[in-house]
Amino acid sequence: MSHFDVLIIGAGSAGSVIASRLSEDRSCQVGLIEAGVMPDDPDIADPLKWTMIQGRAYDWAYRTAPQPFTANRIHEWPRGKVVGGSSCLHAMAYVRGHPDDFEPWAQAGGERWSYQGLLPGFIRSEAFTAFDAPTRGRNGPLDVYLPDAEVSPVVRAYIAAGRAMGVATLTDHNSGELVGTSPNSLNIRDGKRA
Repeated sequence: MSHFDVLIIGAGSAGSVIASRLSEDRSCQVGLIEAGVMPDDPDIADPLKWTMIQGRAYDWAYRTAPQPFTANRIHEWPRGKVVGGSSCLHAMAYVRGHPDDFEPWAQAGGERWSYQGLLPGFIRSEAFTAFDAPTRGRNGPLDVYLPDAEVSPVVRAYIAAGRAMGVATLTDHNSGELVGTSPNSLNIRDGKRA
């Protein structure tokens, strides 16, 4: 093919979703370029191995500049060089962000870029099954899993310590409020990285 209407660079989460959605229109010729390969390492799918897969051939293995607030240390900055991008390397935490994080977007692009303006899109994108809430979606393509019985005793102790100090325990850290403790919502489906 010699012509694309849209060329997307990077087949990470965002690039793949954009390519998929644009490709639904058969009249739109979409090209997707990725420097990495298809994920074939079985460790990528295992949620418990996320700390062990960083630094492998499908990680760009970037390092930060010296960070003044961490005693000028240089930190590893894993970034995915694989179809699925950094979502194949990270801890699978699903965090929308605090509503205040979107204020600069709203100021630059209008109310549709505010947290409230984007909330319908967040809701449409999710398949969240832990409980019903007006801020959560149930039928979207992105599995969002909230662990319960399998939450680590260390995490439970951390939450209890926060509660003892007067820190709120959040039912859902993706409902807009982020000040408090809660298990992370995770992008996991049937026990595997989604």
